[in-house]
Order: sequence, then C-alpha cells, then structure tokens
Amino acid sequence: MTDRPSPKDLLNSTGAWYLRVSLDEVAQDVTSQRENVKRWLGNHGLNVKKIHQYEDAEGYTPRHSPETRPKFQKLMEAVRAGLVKWVIVDHQNRIGGKDEWHYASLIHEFRTHHCQVWTIRGEHLSGDDALSFFQGGLTAGASKQELISKAQGVLRGQKQKAKAGEWHGGYVPYGLDVVCLDRQTNEEKWRIRWYGHFVRKKIFPNGREEEYNGKGNLPAIEDLKEKLVLQPGPPDRIEVVKEIFEAFATQSISTYQIAKKLNQTGVKPTYNDTWLGSHIVTILDNFAYIGLPAWNKQGGGEYLEDDGVEVKPVTMSKGRRERPRSAWVFPDKPVFDPIIPKNIWDKVREKRDKRDRQKRAPKNSAIWLAGLVHCAQCGKRMRGQKRPNYVQFLCQTGDKKKFGKKDITCLRNTVHHELIEKVVEQYLTDIGEAVDTLIEANRTGDFGLLDSLQEEFNSTLHQSSLHGTEMFIFIFENGGWDELSKHLKNGGIPKLKDDFFPKFIEIYRKTYAASKAEKEKELRNLEKKHDQLMTVIERFKGAPRALEKKQTEILEVETAIDKVEKQLTDLSEIALQHRAQLDDLRDAIAKAKKTKGKDSGLRAKAEAVRRLIDRIDVEFEPTGKSYPQSVPIFIDVIPVEGSKVRYAVAD
Repeated sequence: MTDRPSPKDLLNSTGAWYLRVSLDEVAQDVTSQRENVKRWLGNHGLNVKKIHQYEDAEGYTPRHSPETRPKFQKLMEAVRAGLVKWVIVDHQNRIGGKDEWHYASLIHEFRTHHCQVWTIRGEHLSGDDALSFFQGGLTAGASKQELISKAQGVLRGQKQKAKAGEWHGGYVPYGLDVVCLDRQTNEEKWRIRWYGHFVRKKIFPNGREEEYNGKGNLPAIEDLKEKLVLQPGPPDRIEVVKEIFEAFATQSISTYQIAKKLNQTGVKPTYNDTWLGSHIVTILDNFAYIGLPAWNKQGGGEYLEDDGVEVKPVTMSKGRRERPRSAWVFPDKPVFDPIIPKNIWDKVREKRDKRDRQKRAPKNSAIWLAGLVHCAQCGKRMRGQKRPNYVQFLCQTGDKKKFGKKDITCLRNTVHHELIEKVVEQYLTDIGEAVDTLIEANRTGDFGLLDSLQEEFNSTLHQSSLHGTEMFIFIFENGGWDELSKHLKNGGIPKLKDDFFPKFIEIYRKTYAASKAEKEKELRNLEKKHDQLMTVIERFKGAPRALEKKQTEILEVETAIDKVEKQLTDLSEIALQHRAQLDDLRDAIAKAKKTKGKDSGLRAKAEAVRRLIDRIDVEFEPTGKSYPQSVPIFIDVIPVEGSKVRYAVAD
C-alpha cells in the first residue's frame, strides 16, 4: 500500500500561500491567517517566496466566486505555468466554490497541473484517496446553505449594532471620523480620518499619527472589547457642514450654487477634487449630522436582505438596491450631540421633502417623459431630442469618436419617445389591473385571485396579501379560529364578501390582544437562552463537532426569535395602511392614464406618471454594423415603490 503524502514531500519544490478575507464569512483578518500559515511552514521546514504570497485582502472577495478574486487568479496563472507545485491555506474555505461540484473543478485544475493543496491542519485537499475528495466535497456542498444560515445571523447582528450606533463600513460622511472606543469605558483608543478614497490616517489621542493607505486597509479591532462609531471630525470640516445646512435652510439657493461657492473658496471634499451638487444633496439628506447614522439605506447582500418589513431572499443580486426611508435602521439614541441645530435641520428637511414631491414636468410637452429615461449601460439619464419627424432619447455618454476610450462605454444608444410611451401605457394598464385585483382580494379575503397576477406585479403589490395570510395563520395558531370560521364557507371562502375585511381585522385584534403577554414572555425566554448560548460559544474549547452543534442550536433559537417578533407586530394597522395605499395608487393610475388636450394635458400626465414611476432603464445591444450604433432590447419600468417590471422590445 502506498504511503499517504506528507508535507515532507514538499521540501525541494516551490510553494505558495493563499489568504482571503470575505464579508460573507465570520471575519478573520489576513494577519492572523498569515501567522498561522507561517507557523505551519516553520514546523515543516518549508518556505514561500514573497512573489508567491497571494493575498486577497482588499474589498469583497466572496467564497462562491473565485473568478472575481484577483490574487486567486494570479495564483492559478502560476499553477498553470508550472511555477508552483504546492499551495498552503489555513482552511478549505479559502479556495471556496459555489457548491461541491464547483469546488471539485477547482481542485481538479490544481491536480491537472500537478500542484498539491494543503491546509494548516494537515488536510491534503488534492489527494488521490477518496477520503480527501469526500471531505472536501462535503464541506463545499454545505457552503451555500451555510452562507444563507450565516446571513441570517449577520443581518440580525448588523441590525443590533446599527441600533447601538456602531459603524458598519462604507463611505464616511464629510466632517466625521471613524472612532474606536472601548466597549466598557467608551474611552477613545484611536480614530481614522479620510483624506481621499484610499488615503487615511490613524490618529491617537496623544496626537501621534500613522498612515493607513490603500483599498480596504483599516486597523483591526477586538470585536468583544472594542467598537467603531462615527464621531465629529476636525473643526474646519464641521464648520463647512454647518455652512452648507445654514445656506440651504435660510437662502434661496440650489445645491449646485452651494457647491460652486465651496469650489471658489478652495475647500476640498473628502473623496473628490471638486464639489458637485450631488455631494451637497448627500450631506443635506444624511441623518448622521444629527447623531443618527442610518443602516440599510441600500441592499448589497448576496443571499438575504431586510427590506424594512421582513428578511427575504435576494431576487436582484447585482446593482444597488435603494431602500425607502421606512426601511432604514437608526440608533436607539444619538451617538453624539447633533452638529446641526434642530430648527435648521427641520427647515432643510421641509425644503428637501418638498422638492422630492414636486418633480418638475419637462419644458417641452412633446418630450413629456424627459428626465425618467436612463441608459442601463452607463446609468446616466438620456437626453430628449426633437427631430423633424420624431422624438427620441439619446445616451449622453455615447460618442463614436471616443468609444472605448476615456471611460466612454456606450455606443450611440437611442430610443424613440413613442416606444417609451407605449411601454408606460402598457405598464399603467398592467399595474391598474393588478391593483384592482389586489383590492378585491383584500376586500373579500379571497387571495386565490392573486394567482392570475404576473409575477412582477405580485411581488410589487403582494405585501397586504402576505400580511393577510400571516394574520390568518396567527388567528389559527392562537385561539381565534372558531370565531373566524363562522364567516367562512367550506374551503375557506368568506360568506359575506362586502363586510369580511372589517370583521377579519376585528377578530385578529381580539386574538392579538389575548396572546400578547404570553408572546412577550416567550420572547424574553428565547433571548435569555440566546445570550447563554453566545456566552458558551465565546468560551468554547471542545471538539469541532460539538461547536457546530452549538452553532446550529443558536440558529434554531434565532429562527424562533424571528417568528415571535413577527407575531408581536400588530399587522392590523399595516393591513389598513396598505388598503389605503392601494386606494391612493388606484386614483394615481387613473389620473396618469387621462390625457386632456395636446399641451397642458401631457404636462399633467407627466406629473402624474412621476408619482408612480421613479425611472425607466433601457437596455441596448450593438447592431453589429460598422457604425457604432445599438438598438433597444429591454425596457425596465422602476416604480417609486415596488419591484421593477421588464418589457421586451419586439423586433
């Protein structure tokens, strides 16, 4: 029988190490991985040249997509070239893969080029024996489900930290610093101040400074002992912030004019060379300046996301997913004294909210959809053009002379205004029918009516029906079913359609009130159990399998907590609000579909449509001709509230 391979076999060959940090896993910084790998190398008399030390330490380097990890790709180039004969990682997860088959394909490529893969635990991941493949495949097979399970815990932890006022990362608002505090004493240990995208300084209380430049290069913290929070930064920047708010609140001035004045005075923003109107808008709309930094302003999760109503699977994993303000999570109390006085803040909010409600109609009524249409390729707004025989929208970044240079990524992308009009009319018809169906379903309780809805409209408008279903289940599980069943026919169809909804709300509220105290007690017991399990995990020194069992138990308790917390939410008020919103939406659709006259009617229609549609994205494909032009293939209607609806453009 052949002896199993040993690290001793690697002594006379060239090796590499691979380290990776990912936001989709429990954090382990590169420094600790590097120390573990070096210790293993020293124990076995091995060495890795600097040129073959591959570390994906900056930005987002997810386990499931190795093709997006730059240093991993460099490693594979060296492996394919025969420059590296073995690779050491601290754990199999550093190699990653979507599932067991993806992982197996990665290991197969190492084997094809006669490169061994080892872990610091002595696991030979690329070994010939069946055990190596089985162990590796089993671990990789659990990856996706494990990531989904972890995502639940991560979201819960992020929300708790946001409520406690802790910083989650991302762009730091102008004038603020990220400060490391002791969790017990709240004593400042150091702070990070930004001077550019990747230019930072770590500043200690005694004035000593250290440079921390480069993408993703931030000091590590001990999570159990330290925390990161936003705090007011240098006085000169704070003064600029105050001047911005003061000018906007007390003068008849635009954000563009404020930016222009700042540029004239020589004041520089943090992340750019010059101020833009959009930078001023970002400052004016940021609650951090009154000590309440918000989390969950936009979605970025790969598997799960919190939309402010529930935690649900991600349906659109690419691009930014903006959240309504109702979904934002604020600290339970301000993390520092407000920089902006309340009277100034309130005046700014009033002016900003008013501008958001009053989106201007176009100057030229013939181009009544101007301002809504965007190019999906570059994300920029398309410019309306009136031609002798037709009206079109033109991508402003498309330039045949500069295509492929100077960040010009678009061809001559154009779309006829008439085509966009047809899509808008179709959307208004579709959404109108969907709203009528949903109102009828809510009025009668017959949610089977929703089966006829297109998936896009069901996902856009189904919240009230979802709450109705949850209310049915709550009544059934908590002792109210006998009374509710008196109003149902066989098969669960309401007897009295016209007055079913108010009777349903009444029965739910009675059931909710009767069970509330018991649910609150159940929640307290579950939270206590969760705290006990977390304490055990922090001090755990047992076998890995025992640790996994405890982690599974924590996930089960967290799932139970989620269920009870949902049951403690009074859904009747939300259901009534949705009912009122549906009525308002139906009225808005009716107004948007009306057209009176040729000029004033189109302007009124434009204003009505803007209350329903936030933007329209047009996706193009090249014609293949020598002239760099393209044609529209998809048009996405993105409503003010809800999910986008895609329309294919007929040939």
